[in-house]
Parts: sequence; C-alpha cells; structure tokens
Amino acid sequence: MVLALWGCVGDAVVSRPLRSDGGSEDAPPVGADPVLRIEVTATAEDNASARADFAASLEVLATRGGVPVDATLTVTRNGRPVTLRAIETGQYSAGLDDYSGASVLTVVTADGARHEVPLTAPPVFSFQSPRLHEHVDVGEAVTVAWSPTGGGAEVSLLTPGGPRPVPDTGRLSLAPGTFPTRGLHIIRMQRAFVTAPSGLPAGSRLTVAIVNSVEVEVE
Repeated sequence: MVLALWGCVGDAVVSRPLRSDGGSEDAPPVGADPVLRIEVTATAEDNASARADFAASLEVLATRGGVPVDATLTVTRNGRPVTLRAIETGQYSAGLDDYSGASVLTVVTADGARHEVPLTAPPVFSFQSPRLHEHVDVGEAVTVAWSPTGGGAEVSLLTPGGPRPVPDTGRLSLAPGTFPTRGLHIIRMQRAFVTAPSGLPAGSRLTVAIVNSVEVEVE
C-alpha cells in the first residue's frame, strides 16, 4: 500500500536580542497574523469520480517568528463549523467527511489575532485508462490517462519508491516491466495545488492535494 504523507516544516528558530518587555527586537508584534502552512488532502480509491467519494483531512502549522502559536482553529463548510484538534502547540488537524467544496478556515490566536482563510477546492480527477480491474499483460506498456488537467497542478505517481513527478498532460505510458509480478496492482496518482493565501505573512501557503487510484489485474 502506498501512502501520501504530508509534513509541515516551520521557520527555523534563531537567537534574537530581547526588547525591554522580554520580546525579541525583530519579533512580530503581539496580535500579528501568524504564518500558516495549510494542507488539505483528499483521498479516494477505485477510480472515484465524485467529490463525495473523497475523504478529506486538514492539517495546519501556525508560527510567528518561527515559534509555534497557540490558537483556536475552526473550518466551516456549508454553514457547519468543525474545530481542529491541537496535536501540539502550533500544529492542528481535522478529518472531514468528504471533499464537498470550498470552506473557510478561521484562526484566532491566544492574543486576539483573527484571520479567515478561504480554502479553495480544485476539481477531483479520475482515470480514463486503465479501467478499474482491467487485465493487462505483464510484458506490455500500460497507458495511464486522467482528466481534468491544467490549473497549475503538480502531478506525481505515488510509487513504492516514492513520488515520481510527471507532466500534467493527461496521458503517460508505464514501461513494460513496471509491474514485475502478476496479480493485483494499484496505480495511484496525486495532483497538488500550491498557493499563497492573500492577507497572510510571507511564507504562508495553502496546499490542496487530491489522490486517486485504480486497481489493475496483471497477467
């Protein structure tokens, strides 16, 4: 089984001279917007094609001057708020029932800073080839086709050896011998969209990754 793993890395913490109030000279002021690293992952199997078939998760890393920020985070979809769980200070997560569309992330830090971040929901994709449970010859090339394409997506095949970046052309060929054994094999692909949310400090980013897979029978 191949898993798409996401990690957030905050800014490095460095030593700074202190102000008279105990803060550092170049630290962001109290109440300043935090740097947010937001990652949404929508995952489906069996060549799903509807948003409702994709399970979604949300992870957020909040820092200010490289230091994790204590905050309350809520994501609202269709008028229903969900509070993110604090894994540790500055790191928050939530599981969502499905990938049903756009939502808004609200961040309120302990010192009163508040920001609302619209979370875009790019379209899901599905495979046109191969078909689910299609029989393929172990010695033949396999055509993989998907749709839609474009939109600035970063596309990768998720392989046992790690992600393999591929052009978002909607079609590629897996060389003969890609599947070294007969039996059931899974082709898994990820399309990721990375943007900088408006109104947040430099270094903030929103990543939306959509993962789909299709099983084939290699003979």
